[in-house]
Amino acid sequence: MTFSVIVPTYNRLERLKIALEGLYYQDYKDFEIIVVNDGSKDGTAEYLAQAVREHGIRVVELSDLGIAAARNRGAEAAMGNILAFLDDDCSVYPTWLRDLETALQRHRASLVFGNVSNALTDSDYSSVHHEMNQFLIKRMNCDPLHPRFVLTSTFACDPKVFKQYGGFDERFYFGSEDRELIGRLLASGERLAFEKDIVVEHRHQFTLRPFLFYYYRLGRGSHLLYNVANKEKLLGLKTNPIWNIITMISAVGKGKGLFRRFRLIILAFIAQFFIWFGFIHARVVGVSDLRRKNNSETQP
Repeated sequence: MTFSVIVPTYNRLERLKIALEGLYYQDYKDFEIIVVNDGSKDGTAEYLAQAVREHGIRVVELSDLGIAAARNRGAEAAMGNILAFLDDDCSVYPTWLRDLETALQRHRASLVFGNVSNALTDSDYSSVHHEMNQFLIKRMNCDPLHPRFVLTSTFACDPKVFKQYGGFDERFYFGSEDRELIGRLLASGERLAFEKDIVVEHRHQFTLRPFLFYYYRLGRGSHLLYNVANKEKLLGLKTNPIWNIITMISAVGKGKGLFRRFRLIILAFIAQFFIWFGFIHARVVGVSDLRRKNNSETQP
């Protein structure tokens, strides 16, 4: 078996259905699907039981261990020669797996990851989230063979390399676990590649409170990443945060109408404020592990 596709999920049943439908129609047939259900309470377990019968997928059941642990447990259960990871709020094109395999071979890389498009263009929250990510991708992945900003919503890697480096650091319950892994791989001399043309559609739905909480938690993850990067000398992760924020906010909403661009800029500013709020809060309380079972400081 060539590919093991790992899809972690938590309370996103309708979006998970879309993600799995795209996998069922891949033009590449030699793969398995492993869905890691991290304690969903929205009917996901019942739906997956049916998918096991009808499509032969495999399911790993967890209990709210976080995204890093969910991906790791999926990798432990995998039987394929290549690990592919897909987020439950993303959908893929029929050539997705074939494109990933081609990129791995062409670059002779240990890990290849792609890009995302925003499927919810009418949502200001989703649009500003997407535009800020695209800014970081262009800024930090200008050399596609030395990328520093990975999108774990679409990537593939050698399972031996993944296991050798211990997979995702499970201290990162939410946020920055992807950049930490990339930092370790780059520091160890592994060959990585960013393929901007391997694109998945992203459906990251927000309302105001989840939007603020999302960026608050990213700030907490960024603080832990800052500590880990300094301790382990992952120098490739260091950036100029103030300049990044200024140029990022100024780039948001270009090409949109005046009033919508104004709304997007305000949301981008608020998102950055909550990142810093989360970062400073984590620094004050001395967070060194974001796993819920070890740390009660996970709510804003």
